[in-house]
Amino acid sequence: MLRFTIITGTIIYAAALPARAQDKPAADTTKERALKEVSITAQKGAIERAPGKTIINVQALTANAGKTVLDVLRQSPGVTVDGQGNISMTGRQGVLVTIDGRQTYLAGDDLRDYLRSITAEEVGEIELITQPSARYDAAGNAGIINIKLRKSRRAGWNGNINSSYSVSKLYASNSTVLVNYRKNKVNIFASANYINAMGTVDWMQWVAIKAADGTVLSRATQHAAPVEDFDKQNWRAGIDYIASDKTSMGVQITGAFYNNIMHSPIIMTVADASGTTEGRRNTYEWSVRKNGTANAWLKHNFSKRSELNVNADYLIYTRRMGQYLQTETEKDSVAMPGQLVLRSQLPYTMQVHSARADHTYTAANGLKIESGGKYSYVTMDNAGQFEQYSNDTWQPDASRTNRFLYTEHISALYANATKKLGAHWDAQLGLRGELAEIRGVQEATAQGFTRSMPALFPTAYISYKPDSAHNIEVNYGRRVERPQYRMLNPFNYYTFYNSYQRGNPNLLPEYTHNLELRHSYKNTWNTSLELSATNPVIAWLLVPDGQTGITYETPYNFSTNKLATLSLNYTGKPRPWWEASVTVTGRYANVTGIYNNIPLHREGLGVFVWAQSQLTFGKWSGEVYCGYNGNMVTTPVSRDGANLYTAAGIGRKLAKDKLNIRLITNDLFYVYRNVFTGSQPGFDNSGRLMPNSRDVTLVVTYNFGQGKSDQRKDRGPEEAKRL
Repeated sequence: MLRFTIITGTIIYAAALPARAQDKPAADTTKERALKEVSITAQKGAIERAPGKTIINVQALTANAGKTVLDVLRQSPGVTVDGQGNISMTGRQGVLVTIDGRQTYLAGDDLRDYLRSITAEEVGEIELITQPSARYDAAGNAGIINIKLRKSRRAGWNGNINSSYSVSKLYASNSTVLVNYRKNKVNIFASANYINAMGTVDWMQWVAIKAADGTVLSRATQHAAPVEDFDKQNWRAGIDYIASDKTSMGVQITGAFYNNIMHSPIIMTVADASGTTEGRRNTYEWSVRKNGTANAWLKHNFSKRSELNVNADYLIYTRRMGQYLQTETEKDSVAMPGQLVLRSQLPYTMQVHSARADHTYTAANGLKIESGGKYSYVTMDNAGQFEQYSNDTWQPDASRTNRFLYTEHISALYANATKKLGAHWDAQLGLRGELAEIRGVQEATAQGFTRSMPALFPTAYISYKPDSAHNIEVNYGRRVERPQYRMLNPFNYYTFYNSYQRGNPNLLPEYTHNLELRHSYKNTWNTSLELSATNPVIAWLLVPDGQTGITYETPYNFSTNKLATLSLNYTGKPRPWWEASVTVTGRYANVTGIYNNIPLHREGLGVFVWAQSQLTFGKWSGEVYCGYNGNMVTTPVSRDGANLYTAAGIGRKLAKDKLNIRLITNDLFYVYRNVFTGSQPGFDNSGRLMPNSRDVTLVVTYNFGQGKSDQRKDRGPEEAKRL
């Protein structure tokens, strides 16, 4: 513990040291951002700060080896990932996750499992963008997380093989192969990944049901410790072709196969005036997911001033899932009749067709105009076929059986104008219009909805650079978070940690106004003040079920969520062998709502600290990470508790740097956990989730190939480059 304290202290101390002369950034002639395009030509560090974005160079961080993308995000500055895989950025939920600039169209458990299937070895960079321009989708109240997959720029055959094995309460093994061939006008790339692992969490929830005068009517406790065993396989292959000096194109396909088996034992206790009821529920789940994507892109330069980029995507996600649920209930130690034994088949299929075109024109006076459009069409078929065991036979359960059909059309047009105003000023104005048309129908009840939601999303940016050391910028943008399809499904979705969740077809999207003020000093010291207002907020509430006497969760629209966030960051090299990044963030939240005509209000402060050190001594490298999330108000009825996450790693290069061996440990002291408390009219509830976060991982990587670096301009999909 003393060693950990000393190491963490040195990371924080780094923030007080001045930047060294040798770390002076290159002249600010080419910078890169999402809202205003600029580029940085200085040598890449593990974590870079650019106007409007933070760049995580995944391969430069020792402790990322052997991890999934979800684990990497957990250790990224400004990002919070809870024990259930929900992602927040700067304390706000509603993050749009893209792969090479293209939407995944996934949310909730589906997005979590998808990010757990991508390994860190497959990723080059992760960009955290808080204020995207009008060029990009308006979805994501908190901004965009863009994951850039690795693609070699070296000529000839090259690639690497990576294998890791983790030991914790259970185990995990991970193997990845990446291959690339580049010659003349052709670049061919492929990768394959296989993960075999077991996972578990320890979850507890306490609920108190109260009368109108505050008297506690009953108390309930649930304890679950599910164990899952899963195999995941991913494949990716593609080809890029330079047809001429003006035209390039490419195609890429991906495939994935997930096999998962989970056992979720739950112990439930309910105490009220009539006595104590004890219950045990065993849930056995199996699922098979098969995913596939195809992308084609074309880039054409009409002239040095005019450029066109076209992208087309097709995605298909399928899942076959079965569930067996059995309950045993006792009242004052006497078995109760009518025990529930339930089995189900829960298949779903989602298909996405998407196309976009972007045109860029730069006038002789330096005015840059971007314009374009996008269209996406999403279909979802989600069925639930339930049977209940009764009188020694399986009987169809019509009260639970359902089929939810969902379609979504989103059409978008945008225009952006960027101009340099004199020697010190730059400005950009943008406007995006999106028309979202959705339709859902629940066949079991013939309950349906149709909704058309047109909206405008303006963006604005202005920067002032008085000298080579300072840069000041102001950003504004309006964004949206549309409810995912599962939130709209009015039928029940059974989970291991609660009785069930039920969707709300009357949900409306969240709209957020974001205002941001940033200051950078020598690209090393960075300060930002962010203000946001969201209305109407979507929050989950507990609702009593009058027929069963238990509670279920359902989402509702609340009134307003107002946030103010102040962040201070140091990113630099205190010593030639020491690279450090420290971010300290303070957050004030003021959230209000109305439930059953009762006004609700919560407000509070939260403090977050992310500290990362990368040490290099010749062939040796090391890393230490510490992330602290303080108490945080999340909705008008809930608050998240504090948590602490640590990681450390050491690596050694051998065989002329072709072989890299690394040893990594995560949450060594096993202190990471997610805690929440909630209070609403009629209920008090709290919970604690402890994931299997402590492990030790050995990673071996071998790089092969003799090709030289290809210095030609990257002609990949423009969307992936610009984000």
